[in-house]
Amino acid sequence: MTFPKTYQTDGTTTVWSFDFPYLDRSNVFVIVNDAARAFTFIDDHTIKCVDSFGNPFPKGLPLTISRATPDLISFAEFKDAAKLTADDLNRARLQCLLLIQERSGGMAGAVGTVISSMVNEIETISGALDSLAEVQGVLQAGLGTLNGLSDRLTVQENGAKALQDQINQEIENRKAAGALLAQRMDSLDIDVGNQKAMFQSQIQLLQSSDEIMASQVTSLSARLSDVEAGQGDGEDSDEVAASLLSAAITSVKKDHALAQQITTLSADINGNIKAQLQVEQTARVDADKALAEQITSLQAQIGDNLSQVIQEMHTEIDATNGKVTKLQAQYTLKAQVQREDGTVVMGGIGLAATANDDYVGSKLVLMADAILFADPNTPNGELVQFLQAGLVDGSPTLVVPSARVGDKTVPGRVLVDGAVEARTIKANSITGDKLVAGTISTDKLQVGLGANLLKNSTFVNLQGWATWMYGGGAGDLILDQPDWFPAGGHAAGVHSAGTWGSADPNAMLIGLYSDKVPVVGGGFYEYSGFVGVHRCAANVGIEWYDANGAIISASGYGSAGTATVVGQAGGGKTLGGYVRIGGIAKAPVNAASALIQFRKGMNVSPDTDSWMFVTQPMIAETSASATRLSPYTPSGLGTLITPAGISTPSLSALSANIGLLRTATSGQRMEIDGSQIRSFDGNNVMRARFGVW
Repeated sequence: MTFPKTYQTDGTTTVWSFDFPYLDRSNVFVIVNDAARAFTFIDDHTIKCVDSFGNPFPKGLPLTISRATPDLISFAEFKDAAKLTADDLNRARLQCLLLIQERSGGMAGAVGTVISSMVNEIETISGALDSLAEVQGVLQAGLGTLNGLSDRLTVQENGAKALQDQINQEIENRKAAGALLAQRMDSLDIDVGNQKAMFQSQIQLLQSSDEIMASQVTSLSARLSDVEAGQGDGEDSDEVAASLLSAAITSVKKDHALAQQITTLSADINGNIKAQLQVEQTARVDADKALAEQITSLQAQIGDNLSQVIQEMHTEIDATNGKVTKLQAQYTLKAQVQREDGTVVMGGIGLAATANDDYVGSKLVLMADAILFADPNTPNGELVQFLQAGLVDGSPTLVVPSARVGDKTVPGRVLVDGAVEARTIKANSITGDKLVAGTISTDKLQVGLGANLLKNSTFVNLQGWATWMYGGGAGDLILDQPDWFPAGGHAAGVHSAGTWGSADPNAMLIGLYSDKVPVVGGGFYEYSGFVGVHRCAANVGIEWYDANGAIISASGYGSAGTATVVGQAGGGKTLGGYVRIGGIAKAPVNAASALIQFRKGMNVSPDTDSWMFVTQPMIAETSASATRLSPYTPSGLGTLITPAGISTPSLSALSANIGLLRTATSGQRMEIDGSQIRSFDGNNVMRARFGVW
């Protein structure tokens, strides 16, 4: 028998056992890292204990299962042996024994052996007294030997008293060693039918040679079992419960002082509907450190649907050799919900001020899908969305919605999707397809129809990409298969083995598809990707979805330019080993989003497996007159104008004022100016001239 039972958490275990006796389950409690924790019994000597969110405790925390036997309930009175039952004697002597053990701090070694022996003896005495009670009833009918039985009971009591004296002597010896323990336990409960309420309070004072500590644990609980369904309820509830648990500890020793308090309020219906509020406060000072912290968490749960708010405040000052080296103050607030299908939505605010040897400054961090403002003069007015957050190629990006920047001057430096830098920009009109201005002065101008809309087009990882299987088969999605992705880039690979469904190498058996991206109904979009295939064929398409997420139609998937033939390009370490497939399509007028999908066909017989590799996928806006795909770029920029020249996929104009046009600066060339056309050979000798001279 080990009392109390102490473990160290491992980050996974939630079920714990103990072997010491107790009078009632309400006398057992659990302490984790100096704080009382709620738990449930699995059987008489096994419990389940988890943190406030139902998870195992972090690794390395001390977990103690202990007992607090009440001492304000009267012991059985040893007056009349005829009225003394075995249960009375068993409870009274166990109560005394358990109190002695608790107030001695557990007592191990020889005294622990004595306690175990005495518990076993009490069980033996209890059985003997039950037999005595039965015999006594017979003797009262006529034998008249009650005095003899009482003598036997007295002998047993004297033996128990001798053991108790030995235990008391051990307690005195422990006190003489320099440690003192004082404890008070108050308990009050009502248990009638399926209704139960309980109050329990425990105060402990501990003094040793180098530390003095005081702790208090208080609990209130009410429980109603086997509740019948009321009007409007769908089904009966097995149990309705509410509880309040408060634990506080103060500890002082040389160069250290600690005060900590945890309060938990919880309500539960049938283990399926839960609500909990917990506040944890800590104040600690050491010789070279001061810390204050408060964590408040609110949680509501119905089944697998979870809603929670967590607020944390933290202040800390550190010193080294008497010199302050770190000052830090932090505040965080997180709101999170999780649906039963696993969808998680969260938002948060973080505020920090830091001053140490490495960094001095403050930061405000916001985590939200959008930032909105309210007019203080119209508190019930419409909320105005100012910034919208999202991911572009896996990187967080802030967007200012249209009509949110008024007639104001924006001084300084502005960066937009690359590099646009100017002290002042002044123009009569700037639109998507036209620029009207007096003068543009810049060292770099980039012009394009639109950015690559895919969230992870560079395959830094596989986030935002998934696969589906058709016909009962299976395949593997792999990132950067060795020797089969372009140097300096990444590629997703899809591998399948075996034969199922259609044997047609162009049939759709496995698909690699992206997350949906927003589109404008009626707009034109291009979709493409570089593909390598082994022992199969592949094609690509774009799928259109309405605002409710329902598919409308698809484009591509085998149309001109959107498919490979079997083994057309194998991929590899150079982009030249891949073939680019794709097309241009008009979005349906009711389209709200779209995704790109690459489909892989079946192995070509007699081969038993096949591969498809994909790199540099792209969805981008284009124009109704576009006839070819734009060059791939993660940012979607299509035309680049610099002092060194113009780079663009195509160039057309109704007229051009050029001055002098040369096909080369020297050697064989043609020259055109305002009145002549001249032809030169490789030796710079003019061989022909046309025009006026």
